[in-house]
Amino acid sequence: MVRAQLSPYEVMDVKHSLGSSIGIATGISMGFSRRGEEKRVVALCGDSGFLHSGFNGLVDAVRFGVTILVLILDNGTTALSGGQPHPASWVDARGAPRPAVDLAALARKTGAGLVRVVDLDRGEDIRSAIEVGMGFRGTAVVIARGQCPRWTSAW
Repeated sequence: MVRAQLSPYEVMDVKHSLGSSIGIATGISMGFSRRGEEKRVVALCGDSGFLHSGFNGLVDAVRFGVTILVLILDNGTTALSGGQPHPASWVDARGAPRPAVDLAALARKTGAGLVRVVDLDRGEDIRSAIEVGMGFRGTAVVIARGQCPRWTSAW
């Protein structure tokens, strides 16, 4: 779904799922660059979606050198489909404790120029992290950690 792309708004809102936002944002950013336009592109991705296919998109974004902000919502659960754990959760599907995949470490390994983690449950202000990410020239990642209001995670 694409909305608000025409005048007077000239804002594009594209909705897809399971991490595809990062790859789509990369393509949109490349299109703007090709036309010589300086427009900021933001990709919103859940933690499980990032692990599903978003990581691959982030690798490509960094390799292509696009200027995008990737905002990963990390609630330690797959909230969209019922609250199941995923590899970045601290428990497995049986509820047994397991080491969690470190999303920030993964993002850094891609070569993203800026990776910030904000703990919303500790009251950290996400606005400043987003402002820094929006002003960064290159691929920036902000990971917003917080408990899901519906599904209890064990991270």
